[in-house]
This record gives sequence, structure tokens and C-alpha cells, in this order.
Amino acid sequence: MISIKTESAWRGTADGWACGIRDMVRTSEIAMQVIQRPSRETPRLLERCHRSLKEADDWLANLNFCTARQRVAGLILKMRTEHDASVCTLFSREDTGVTLDLKLETVSRTLSAFVRKGAVQALDNQGRLYRVVDVGLLNALKA
Repeated sequence: MISIKTESAWRGTADGWACGIRDMVRTSEIAMQVIQRPSRETPRLLERCHRSLKEADDWLANLNFCTARQRVAGLILKMRTEHDASVCTLFSREDTGVTLDLKLETVSRTLSAFVRKGAVQALDNQGRLYRVVDVGLLNALKA
């Protein structure tokens, strides 16, 4: 897990280390110059990163207001590959459940229902690769 610290939680030292990224196992420090360099040299890249992080954060926050069916449909639409929008690669069902705050069984039942309705077609035996057959139906299920 990566957390972004508020200004009051940042540590500054004389040698220029200013930002900590913490997970449950270890803490990593990044030199302030490493963080500042991209903003000076490639401001559009930094803006794009901020936009992507905000979009992901907003998407995850909106999950709290959705049903299980809406969450799974939204994840399928979100996880379509860039080179072929008709293909979706999901996490394991257990990881999908953790991501969407659903039980593994709920994820399984919901995906099976989507297959029966013809919205998606399973492409592998592990239940991770799907072909999106009916985008309109998934959008309707997501709404």
C-alpha cells in the first residue's frame, strides 16, 4: 500500500530527503530532487500522473455507492486492454473481491451471471481473461 503524506507528516533533513512512502513492511525515502526534477523537466507528464491518480481515486471512492453488480461491471469496463478494448484481464477472483470490497463468492456469482446474460465470455479456465461481448449491456448493468 502506498500512502501520500500530508505536509505535516513529511520529514525534512539537511541532506535533501523529504518524502517517505510507507508500506507495512518498510519505509522508502526519495530524494527531493528526484521528485522535483520531473515537474521541472516534463510538467505535462506530472499533470498526466496527477490526473490518472485522481481518476483512480474518484473511481475507487464511487465504489462505496454501488451494488456488487455495478462494481463488477465497472471493473470489467475499466480493465479492458488498451490494444483490444474487447478483452478484459481481471485479477484473481479473491483479489477482485478485495479491490471491490466484495466476497469471493459474490464476485464469482456476478461474473457467472454476466456470462449467462451474454455480456462477457470467459477466455481462460482461471476466470481472469474475458471478452467483452456487449458493452452496452455492461454499461446498463453499471448504471
